[in-house]
Amino acid sequence: MDILDMTARQLSAAIKEGETTAVEATEAMLARIDAQDRTYNCYVTVDAEGAQAQAKEEGLYVLPMPFMIDEE
Repeated sequence: MDILDMTARQLSAAIKEGETTAVEATEAMLARIDAQDRTYNCYVTVDAEGAQAQAKEEGLYVLPMPFMIDEE
């Protein structure tokens, strides 16, 4: 399963089981934000350097899971 298709619980389990890492998850989310934010413009601030540093140093995935609200 793709990292970006996982629920928070699935991602947490995958990291704990060594199937992926916090760094991989963080990089995948940052890449998605970079690719889609030009279209949706839904992030006020993205601390990519801080998120990457925390993932590398502490093994934590701390980026918020993105969600979109359909206003229809």
